[in-house]
Amino acid sequence: MTKIFSQIIYFIPFILSGCQSRAELPQIEEESKAANIQVVSIKSTNIKEGEEPFKATVTRINSDKNEVVAINTSGDAIQDVDYQLNVSSLTFNSGELSKEFTIEIINDQYREDNEDVIISIGSASVTFSIVDDDIKFESNNPPLFYFSADSGVTLSDNVVASWTDSVKSTRMFRIAQDNAMPTFQQNALGSNLPALQFDGVDDILTIQSETQLNLDLFTQKTMTILIKTGDDVTARQTIYEQGGTVRGLNIYIFEGQIYFGGWDTMVDTDQVPAWEFISVNGQVEPNTVYTIAHVFNAEEGTIKGYIDGDLIGTIDNANQLFNHDSESALGATRSNTRFETGGKTGDGEFFNGYIAEFIYWNEALDDDTLSSANQYFTTRYK
Repeated sequence: MTKIFSQIIYFIPFILSGCQSRAELPQIEEESKAANIQVVSIKSTNIKEGEEPFKATVTRINSDKNEVVAINTSGDAIQDVDYQLNVSSLTFNSGELSKEFTIEIINDQYREDNEDVIISIGSASVTFSIVDDDIKFESNNPPLFYFSADSGVTLSDNVVASWTDSVKSTRMFRIAQDNAMPTFQQNALGSNLPALQFDGVDDILTIQSETQLNLDLFTQKTMTILIKTGDDVTARQTIYEQGGTVRGLNIYIFEGQIYFGGWDTMVDTDQVPAWEFISVNGQVEPNTVYTIAHVFNAEEGTIKGYIDGDLIGTIDNANQLFNHDSESALGATRSNTRFETGGKTGDGEFFNGYIAEFIYWNEALDDDTLSSANQYFTTRYK
């Protein structure tokens, strides 16, 4: 009995010592989950790209303790791509009721939908939208299709697989069988905006036939394109063409000139007169950015060509353009076309240069609208 009692007495100091040590450990405050955060407020629910950085204010209920609260974000917008925060957490000292942090909206040059940002701190949150300021060309004349290299381009190792129309998502320029694809180049035009690079050897994109494009009777069309020429503007190079040797429209470069052509060489059932190839042309230089526009107007009987918003010429004798069932092509001739020298069969005449945007109307735009289109292109790319 004496032995057992002595052993109990022997262990008591260690037990007491352990209890005392635990009681004397410093209190480590874990990061708060910010249950006492009451309000997160910002200046507006819609913030436009390009606006100055602004402050968000966080207000808490309790002010009698120190705490660190994390700032969490979610939503469509991507942090460090669409916006940036100057901190990831806030430290409140005892007695502090509010804190601020800075939000910076990144002003990119890509056209995109408005994107939401949700800022959550504890149970409080606030949502705002980043409003895109990279507006595409708007007019009272809705285009048939609208392609831009900063939207709808599908890539495979930086090579273009398809280019989707922003007007109708099922319409796209795509790979032509047995030909190569252009490449996607960022800042190709010196404007920090992308373009598709055609190598002048075998790159081409095609678009399927459809009623509104080529499988009907047409009296008016307008094509506006933002291009950059390559080193060579002497060799014949097709920028865009639709149709074949019988009838069609095209834009091409040859011997330092850019041509805007059209033709319908067959007399149709309603006895509309045939018209041979006609074109207007103007000078272009190597390695230069241009806005070009081809305006076909059978009601006036004309084809007009524009370079950088200036009318370079008008030619008469244009008439109606009937059904022409063949894939249209961007960056080369696809199957057949016609030049000032006559008909041409097969693929070829590959473009050496860049194409950034292509807007196509089934009407002949007036000078004011064409001037607005040129101003839009100039503002974005030059």
